[in-house]
Amino acid sequence: SGASAPSAALSWLLTADKLQYTPVLTQTPPLEGLITTSTFVVDQPRCVFGGYDNADIWLVVALDKASFTFNNTAGPGTPETAFQGFPDPVLAYMTLNATLANYPCPKPAGDITVLRVGSETSCAQDKARPTCNGPLPGPGPYR
Repeated sequence: SGASAPSAALSWLLTADKLQYTPVLTQTPPLEGLITTSTFVVDQPRCVFGGYDNADIWLVVALDKASFTFNNTAGPGTPETAFQGFPDPVLAYMTLNATLANYPCPKPAGDITVLRVGSETSCAQDKARPTCNGPLPGPGPYR
């Protein structure tokens, strides 16, 4: 509540390859708490990663000002991309590791098809979990 909407230009990083895909805030079904001061909800990337059968898929969450300078050679779980360093000195972190099996196409009936960014409170301070999907430090804007 009271949070700025994260930018629709969230970036997914697929190993070293860039795709022309932009996650979007979930519109259907209508959800309570779509955007809070520490979380937001995006649609899962269904039918996006065809041809990348063995890929590791990561969500990159960046401060608006840092989204165009994200170093895509920095690996997940490194000091340069650790959630616990966000937003200073880490301007973009990597979270929600998945594989193509997590996002089948077409979507099986009854599957939950959203991702809540910022939903893990238990690992927010745990430096052993640098890819934590921890609460966002403020209302953004994020990309």
